[in-house]
Amino acid sequence: KGITWITDLKLRGGYGEVGSLSNNGPFNPFSTFRTGPGFGNYDLNGTNNSAFLGYRQGTLGNENTKWETTVSKNVGFDLTILNGKWAFDFNLYQNDTRDLLIPRNRINTEPTVNQPNENIGTMRNNGVELGITNRGNITKDLSYDLQVNFSHYTNEIIKLNEAGNPVYYGLDRFSNAIKIDRGLPISTFWGYQVTGFYNTQDDVNKGAKLAGQPAKVGTWTYLDRNNDGNINSDDAGVIGNPHPDFQMGFNIGLNYKNFDF
Repeated sequence: KGITWITDLKLRGGYGEVGSLSNNGPFNPFSTFRTGPGFGNYDLNGTNNSAFLGYRQGTLGNENTKWETTVSKNVGFDLTILNGKWAFDFNLYQNDTRDLLIPRNRINTEPTVNQPNENIGTMRNNGVELGITNRGNITKDLSYDLQVNFSHYTNEIIKLNEAGNPVYYGLDRFSNAIKIDRGLPISTFWGYQVTGFYNTQDDVNKGAKLAGQPAKVGTWTYLDRNNDGNINSDDAGVIGNPHPDFQMGFNIGLNYKNFDF
């Protein structure tokens, strides 16, 4: 009351916890076995013309699987001014996903079987959302509606169940290396940062060695993170992540009598 230019103001806050197994199959806790002529039958008599039915492990189970739990907290406001001409929607939130489920990495000395999901820790998203709307009339029968939306969030693994033991994926020739570690965004891109090319022999002579060996003209140059003049595993590091810096949207609406565009 008394502030005539404010049409409506609503303050809000929320808290909630939601459990989920949506990315976890119902058989994740159980080890399974399979059979087939190509991998489960054996010629125990050594006759080369008879086979006995056999089984081999197909999937490794994880009896300790727990639900993921997402704890959501948010505060914000909805504000409308000047008899609805301008509207603002603002929201701050924090979402913590505890007992995050991801596929387990197979240890090289283990049998080649499908791996179960396992709970690795807690992931946090901190974010802000803002929406601005402007409405007005162009003529008696023609009105407009302009909307701009902006959002930004940061993602971080804040806890690992086995602290100090990061999880790596895609460490082969044709995959993208992914690192999951405390203090980093989930699915952080991990590897060597390319800085250019060795264009001449002089570049090779002045540049860092590659795993102790001189580089070749035309090959890539890499960031020497520890400045020791040699590119090796110590120079691998964060080269990006899949999370956007921000997201933004824009919408224009026109209304003519009972028609909208």
